Amino acid sequence: MTSTEGRLLIAVPKLHDKNFFKSVVLMIRHNADGAFGLTLNRPGSIRVEDVWSQITDSPCHWPGTLFVGGPVEGPLMVLHDQSDASDTEVAPGAFLSVDPEQIKIVFTNPAANAQLYLGYCGWGPGQLEQEMAAGAWITAPAAREHVFEADGELWTRVNRALSAESLRSTLNIKHLPPDARAN
Repeated sequence: MTSTEGRLLIAVPKLHDKNFFKSVVLMIRHNADGAFGLTLNRPGSIRVEDVWSQITDSPCHWPGTLFVGGPVEGPLMVLHDQSDASDTEVAPGAFLSVDPEQIKIVFTNPAANAQLYLGYCGWGPGQLEQEMAAGAWITAPAAREHVFEADGELWTRVNRALSAESLRSTLNIKHLPPDARAN
Protein backbone atom coordinates (compact mmCIF):
# COMPACT_ATOMS: atom_id res chain seq x y z
CA MET A 1 0.00 0.00 0.00
CA THR A 2 1.29 3.43 -0.95
CA SER A 3 0.02 6.07 1.46
CA THR A 4 -1.52 9.25 0.11
CA GLU A 5 -1.09 11.00 3.47
CA GLY A 6 -0.10 14.64 3.02
CA ARG A 7 -0.98 14.61 -0.68
CA LEU A 8 -3.90 15.83 -2.76
CA LEU A 9 -6.41 13.30 -3.97
CA ILE A 10 -7.95 14.65 -7.18
CA ALA A 11 -11.16 13.20 -8.62
CA VAL A 12 -10.94 12.29 -12.29
CA PRO A 13 -13.71 13.68 -14.51
CA LYS A 14 -15.39 10.27 -14.82
CA LEU A 15 -15.99 10.10 -11.04
CA HIS A 16 -19.65 11.14 -10.96
CA ASP A 17 -20.40 10.43 -7.29
CA LYS A 18 -22.08 13.68 -6.16
CA ASN A 19 -19.99 13.69 -2.98
CA PHE A 20 -16.73 13.68 -4.92
CA PHE A 21 -17.40 15.09 -8.40
CA LYS A 22 -14.49 17.44 -9.20
CA SER A 23 -13.20 17.20 -5.64
CA VAL A 24 -9.73 17.98 -4.38
CA VAL A 25 -9.15 16.20 -1.07
CA LEU A 26 -6.24 16.88 1.26
CA MET A 27 -5.34 13.50 2.71
CA ILE A 28 -4.77 13.71 6.46
CA ARG A 29 -4.33 10.00 7.30
CA HIS A 30 -3.91 6.91 5.15
CA ASN A 31 -2.77 3.59 6.53
CA ALA A 32 -3.86 -0.05 6.71
CA ASP A 33 -6.86 0.95 8.88
CA GLY A 34 -8.31 3.26 6.20
CA ALA A 35 -8.06 6.86 5.04
CA PHE A 36 -9.31 10.28 6.10
CA GLY A 37 -9.18 13.64 4.33
CA LEU A 38 -10.87 17.00 3.85
CA THR A 39 -12.38 18.23 0.59
CA LEU A 40 -10.71 21.59 -0.01
CA ASN A 41 -12.92 22.97 -2.76
CA ARG A 42 -16.44 22.84 -1.30
CA PRO A 43 -17.20 26.20 0.31
CA GLY A 44 -20.49 25.92 2.15
CA SER A 45 -23.27 28.39 2.81
CA ILE A 46 -22.99 28.42 6.62
CA ARG A 47 -21.03 31.31 8.07
CA VAL A 48 -18.36 30.65 10.69
CA GLU A 49 -20.14 32.97 13.12
CA ASP A 50 -23.26 30.76 12.87
CA VAL A 51 -21.43 27.80 14.47
CA TRP A 52 -18.99 29.76 16.62
CA SER A 53 -21.04 29.14 19.78
CA GLN A 54 -20.10 25.43 19.49
CA ILE A 55 -16.47 26.46 20.01
CA THR A 56 -16.58 29.29 22.53
CA ASP A 57 -18.76 31.91 24.18
CA SER A 58 -16.52 34.76 22.98
CA PRO A 59 -17.74 36.85 20.02
CA CYS A 60 -16.75 35.80 16.51
CA HIS A 61 -15.26 38.32 14.10
CA TRP A 62 -14.31 35.86 11.37
CA PRO A 63 -15.97 36.73 8.04
CA GLY A 64 -15.62 33.38 6.26
CA THR A 65 -17.89 30.44 5.60
CA LEU A 66 -17.60 26.81 6.64
CA PHE A 67 -16.24 24.38 4.08
CA VAL A 68 -17.88 21.00 3.55
CA GLY A 69 -15.01 18.62 4.31
CA GLY A 70 -16.87 15.55 3.06
CA PRO A 71 -19.98 13.41 3.40
CA VAL A 72 -19.10 11.86 6.79
CA GLU A 73 -20.31 13.70 9.90
CA GLY A 74 -17.61 14.76 12.32
CA PRO A 75 -16.37 17.51 14.60
CA LEU A 76 -15.51 21.01 13.50
CA MET A 77 -11.96 21.01 12.14
CA VAL A 78 -9.71 23.82 11.02
CA LEU A 79 -6.83 23.90 8.56
CA HIS A 80 -4.58 26.84 9.38
CA ASP A 81 -1.04 28.25 9.35
CA GLN A 82 -0.53 28.65 13.12
CA SER A 83 1.93 25.96 14.26
CA ASP A 84 1.49 26.93 17.93
CA ALA A 85 -2.21 25.94 17.82
CA SER A 86 -1.78 22.69 15.97
CA ASP A 87 -2.50 19.02 16.46
CA THR A 88 -0.44 18.04 13.41
CA GLU A 89 1.11 19.43 10.22
CA VAL A 90 -0.82 18.00 7.25
CA ALA A 91 0.97 19.76 4.39
CA PRO A 92 3.95 22.12 4.32
CA GLY A 93 2.86 25.15 6.37
CA ALA A 94 -0.68 23.83 6.89
CA PHE A 95 -1.84 22.44 10.22
CA LEU A 96 -4.97 20.64 11.46
CA SER A 97 -6.73 21.36 14.74
CA VAL A 98 -9.89 19.84 16.18
CA ASP A 99 -9.51 20.91 19.80
CA PRO A 100 -11.90 23.83 20.50
CA GLU A 101 -9.21 25.69 22.49
CA GLN A 102 -6.77 25.50 19.58
CA ILE A 103 -9.48 26.55 17.13
CA LYS A 104 -10.28 29.53 19.36
CA ILE A 105 -6.59 30.56 19.32
CA VAL A 106 -6.48 30.37 15.52
CA PHE A 107 -9.66 32.38 14.97
CA THR A 108 -8.74 35.11 17.45
CA ASN A 109 -5.55 35.83 15.48
CA PRO A 110 -6.49 38.27 12.69
CA ALA A 111 -3.27 37.42 10.81
CA ALA A 112 -4.10 33.69 10.60
CA ASN A 113 -4.96 31.93 7.40
CA ALA A 114 -7.66 29.44 8.29
CA GLN A 115 -10.51 27.39 6.85
CA LEU A 116 -13.13 25.80 9.10
CA TYR A 117 -14.55 22.42 8.00
CA LEU A 118 -17.62 20.44 8.88
CA GLY A 119 -17.61 16.78 7.80
CA TYR A 120 -14.82 14.76 6.29
CA CYS A 121 -14.03 12.09 3.69
CA GLY A 122 -13.45 8.61 5.06
CA TRP A 123 -12.55 5.25 3.55
CA GLY A 124 -12.43 1.84 5.22
CA PRO A 125 -9.43 -0.50 4.97
CA GLY A 126 -8.55 -1.06 1.30
CA GLN A 127 -11.47 1.03 -0.01
CA LEU A 128 -9.41 3.98 -1.28
CA GLU A 129 -6.84 1.64 -2.82
CA GLN A 130 -9.65 -0.07 -4.79
CA GLU A 131 -10.98 3.29 -6.01
CA MET A 132 -7.49 4.37 -7.05
CA ALA A 133 -6.89 1.06 -8.87
CA ALA A 134 -10.17 1.64 -10.72
CA GLY A 135 -8.82 5.00 -11.89
CA ALA A 136 -11.18 7.25 -9.88
CA TRP A 137 -8.41 9.37 -8.33
CA ILE A 138 -5.00 10.79 -9.11
CA THR A 139 -2.60 12.21 -6.55
CA ALA A 140 -0.33 15.22 -6.46
CA PRO A 141 1.84 16.90 -3.86
CA ALA A 142 -0.08 19.18 -1.52
CA ALA A 143 1.08 22.75 -1.08
CA ARG A 144 0.12 25.56 1.27
CA GLU A 145 -1.64 27.49 -1.50
CA HIS A 146 -3.97 24.54 -2.19
CA VAL A 147 -5.27 24.84 1.36
CA PHE A 148 -5.46 28.61 1.74
CA GLU A 149 -6.52 29.51 -1.80
CA ALA A 150 -9.16 26.81 -1.92
CA ASP A 151 -12.41 27.68 -3.65
CA GLY A 152 -14.79 26.17 -6.19
CA GLU A 153 -12.16 26.54 -8.96
CA LEU A 154 -9.35 24.63 -7.22
CA TRP A 155 -10.03 21.41 -9.16
CA THR A 156 -9.57 23.24 -12.48
CA ARG A 157 -6.39 25.00 -11.34
CA VAL A 158 -4.83 21.79 -10.00
CA ASN A 159 -5.64 19.87 -13.19
CA ARG A 160 -4.20 22.63 -15.39
CA ALA A 161 -0.99 22.61 -13.34
CA LEU A 162 -0.75 18.81 -13.59
CA SER A 163 -1.33 18.94 -17.36
CA ALA A 164 1.29 21.64 -17.82
CA GLU A 165 3.83 19.69 -15.75
CA SER A 166 3.12 16.54 -17.74
CA LEU A 167 3.56 18.43 -21.01
CA ARG A 168 6.82 20.00 -19.81
CA SER A 169 8.31 16.69 -18.73
CA THR A 170 7.07 14.72 -21.77
CA LEU A 171 8.34 17.24 -24.31
CA ASN A 172 11.34 18.31 -22.21
CA ILE A 173 10.19 21.95 -22.29
CA LYS A 174 11.91 24.27 -19.81
CA HIS A 175 9.43 27.15 -19.97
CA LEU A 176 5.79 26.72 -20.90
CA PRO A 177 3.78 29.92 -21.46
CA PRO A 178 0.61 30.24 -19.33
CA ASP A 179 -1.46 30.19 -22.54
CA ALA A 180 0.07 28.15 -25.37
CA ARG A 181 -2.17 30.00 -27.86
CA ALA A 182 0.03 33.07 -27.27
CA ASN A 183 2.97 31.29 -28.91
